Amino acid sequence: MKGSSNKIIGSELNISDNTVKLHITRIMQKLGAKDRTHAASLALQRGILDR
Repeated sequence: MKGSSNKIIGSELNISDNTVKLHITRIMQKLGAKDRTHAASLALQRGILDR
């Protein structure tokens, strides 16, 4: 789902794009990220994601 829109992610997970948006917003808040790219970078730095 790398680089996918909320609509595509929602379709793949069988949830609404609004639910995807809510989850992403909450993840970004918890990480202190300003956007999705920053969130991914922070998650990599903190060992939350593998490369």
